[in-house]
Amino acid sequence: MTIRDKKNNFALVFFGLVLSLLIVEGLLRFLGWGFLYIQEMENRQPAINKTVKLGNTGDRQIDQVVGKEVVVLCIGESTTAGTFTGFEGKNNLWPRQLERILNNIQDEKKFYIINKGMSGKDTNDIISNFPGWLKEYKPNFVLAMIGINDGAVEPFSEKTSSSQTGSKTLFSHFRTFGLIEWIVAGITVRITGKSKAMATTDLVGMHGTRGNLTVYGLKHPNVTNLYPKTIRNLNDMVSLATDQGIDFGFVQYALRKTDILRNVIEGDVFYISNYEIFSDLLKQYKFVDLFYDDFAGDFGHATPFGNKIIADNVARQLLKHPKLQKQSN
Repeated sequence: MTIRDKKNNFALVFFGLVLSLLIVEGLLRFLGWGFLYIQEMENRQPAINKTVKLGNTGDRQIDQVVGKEVVVLCIGESTTAGTFTGFEGKNNLWPRQLERILNNIQDEKKFYIINKGMSGKDTNDIISNFPGWLKEYKPNFVLAMIGINDGAVEPFSEKTSSSQTGSKTLFSHFRTFGLIEWIVAGITVRITGKSKAMATTDLVGMHGTRGNLTVYGLKHPNVTNLYPKTIRNLNDMVSLATDQGIDFGFVQYALRKTDILRNVIEGDVFYISNYEIFSDLLKQYKFVDLFYDDFAGDFGHATPFGNKIIADNVARQLLKHPKLQKQSN
């Protein structure tokens, strides 16, 4: 075989590899679109209640008579929307379980939970859709578990070059890259029974930063500061909602403290923490009982059981909200 033939064969293999990756990327994006379509059909399901009507577009239109119907809009990423793999099961996501719990533990009100989580999106994507959701669903409450996809940005260290950082940022835009990361994380968790971060991080005392670096973003167990665009977008979301008289609440991720949000949010909001609950549960259960993977370092996408824990906690805290307490009295 001549050198020319070898070059031609290499070119054919390379072209085939690139074509295969493009096909997989296209398939993943198509599945993502299909996932959002199914989610929207779930949000448009008519409830068994005479005060709920379907408009021309099939969206829920809820007559909130004497405070008896309460609409809750849930926003976030895949921890809210679920992953396109569907391992969680659409009825086991925490917003779906929240609706069942709220309507089962009391009969004074009817709760409607609208799940507008967007898998793989960041706060820029979410805030661009947020005004439309407020107009369409006219919620009484917004619950946001949000920010994890905005990434972790650190000042350059001696071990990190600008080319390395740029390459990682470029690849992170591809669904295929995210799928590979997710598969590797899932396999690691299933083999070891715990996350990589659990082996090196004390879950009860995650306060310091790595070395002297300032860590931004939420995808780090030792996070101390939010990424600037996250702070800006979250405050804008709060303003958009509260200016319309809509109560805004942050449901913090498992094993992330609410302090990081309290330090930067300027509006009148409420916070629901899951940190203490999951820290205690990890002393009783295996990591894989609560999470499918460890995409965030010390936690990941929740199992049906993990989502139930979140939903139970959110339901209890939401029912304590002064507006709901006032309406009950």
